[in-house]
Amino acid sequence: MTAFDLDPAMITRARRRLRDRDPASVDLSVGDVCAIDLPDHSVDAVADFGIIHHVPDWRRAIAEVARVLRPGGVLLFEEVPRRVLDSWTFRTFTDHPRDDRFEADDFAVELVRNGLAPTAEIRNRVGGMVFVGAARAV
Repeated sequence: MTAFDLDPAMITRARRRLRDRDPASVDLSVGDVCAIDLPDHSVDAVADFGIIHHVPDWRRAIAEVARVLRPGGVLLFEEVPRRVLDSWTFRTFTDHPRDDRFEADDFAVELVRNGLAPTAEIRNRVGGMVFVGAARAV
């Protein structure tokens, strides 16, 4: 499994922006989405903005998100589909896992398989370069 380093400056900046908020309202951490260090059903919301397509075992990542979400908790996602990752531009200028990638329909099937019900139709944005949606833990 290839991991990429998270820029520590990003976490520092996020903490600075959130310093005036109630400390109990937001928790920032760095970890492995395939092994989230939180108890079952302990999180109200998860935001995936272009992360899961970087994870070689993306199905396990979705299962972990589903595990930590409380019933009624929400996953907000924005992801890059396989056909975009397979394009010449992405293959040439970016570094992404190549095997077993997904389209929006594959992603939706995996959400449902893990007890996450899409709240609306998954929509393509930016000319189909990304898809966006939300799912609620059942």
